[in-house]
Formats: sequence, C-alpha cells, structure tokens
Amino acid sequence: MTLTYNLILIGLTIGMIVASLVKSRERTVKALKIAAKTFLSSLPFFIAVFVLIGLVEVLVTPKIIMSLMGSSRGILAPAFAAVVGGVMAGPPAASYPMAKVLLERGAGVAAVATLIIAWVAVGTISLPVEIKLLGPRFAWTRWSLTFILSIVLGVVLGWLI
Repeated sequence: MTLTYNLILIGLTIGMIVASLVKSRERTVKALKIAAKTFLSSLPFFIAVFVLIGLVEVLVTPKIIMSLMGSSRGILAPAFAAVVGGVMAGPPAASYPMAKVLLERGAGVAAVATLIIAWVAVGTISLPVEIKLLGPRFAWTRWSLTFILSIVLGVVLGWLI
C-alpha cells in the first residue's frame, strides 16, 4: 500500500513538472532552482531533527516516555508536551517524525497533539523579539493564550482520537 501510494505521488509530481515545462520552460526551471535551493538550505535542520529522533529512540526508553507523556498522566502529559513543544524551533514538518516515535513508544495522543500544536504556535524562542517589536503586553498575552490553547486543543484531539 505505501509503495503504491508513493509511486502514485511520484508519478503525479513528474506529470505536473512535465505539464509545467510544456506551459513555460523558463518559469519551471526557475521554480525548480528555487525548490532545490530551499531544500538544500533546510537539509541541515532536518538532519539535526533526525539525529535528535535517533537519540530519543536510543536514550529515552518507552518507560520514561510513558511516565512523562503517557495517557495515564492525565493533564500533566499535555502540559509537559506544551513546555517541550513551546521551546522547539524549526519547521512544523520536523515535528511529525518525532510525534510518530513518541506514539510508538507509549506517549498519549493528547500529549503528542499538544507537542505539535505548541511547536507550531507557542514560539518561546521568538518571544524576546516579539516583545521588542510588538510590546510586552501583546507578546505575553499571545504567548499565554497559545500555550493554554495548545494544551486544550491537544486534550480535545486526544479525546476525539
């Protein structure tokens, strides 16, 4: 199933590139160069994420993950996940492989959903810049609301799934 799905996606991608080349060769070549440049610039970050995932798989046992992010921890698991996700930086797509590993090792759905939402929305690392540009009241209000809402949404998703 996965191989078939991947082959279909590859075929569609190639078909779209060919159609784009037929329509405008110059614009397609320009777009492919931009895509290649973007891919190469983000590659070091993705390598770092996969190294981090490897370290989690080797160093962090399922017992530790379950004790911090397991479903039996109640609201503490999403709260812990919000803290971890809130300090993470990088593209949201980098959180998905980490989420898969955490789910396989016993983390609860609510905690993993919270981690992804917090990774995308909370932005603790950018908070000092936000305070400087938008003012402390706005920045802290936005940060607090996104932190709390990431936990609420994670819990709701955990309940729904």
